[in-house]
Amino acid sequence: MDPHAHKCVHCYAACRGNCDYKMEAFYASRGTYTGWNDVNDLMIPTIYLQKNMAIINQLHSNNLEFDDQGLEEYKQILIAISQYVFRHQSEEELERVRQLSMLPEGI
Repeated sequence: MDPHAHKCVHCYAACRGNCDYKMEAFYASRGTYTGWNDVNDLMIPTIYLQKNMAIINQLHSNNLEFDDQGLEEYKQILIAISQYVFRHQSEEELERVRQLSMLPEGI
């Protein structure tokens, strides 16, 4: 495992604002950090696929690791979001994809 790799020990969904701040503080107090993706963005089919392909690539290159609990939690979120994702993209979603594609990588 790459010493700079990241390990996912928990995966959760939280509302923006107070809920997310509480979760972030909880994990920070344990010496870990959180990352996030906007669920509304993940519900756009193109973004859903891009983010999941990126995770697969990180796993393959040993830059990301999941422990058992983190993987199970991630799969539950993946399944829940997929129920919405597997349909046609709206014009608004296609425009959002164009907007997001203009951001630098890693954001």
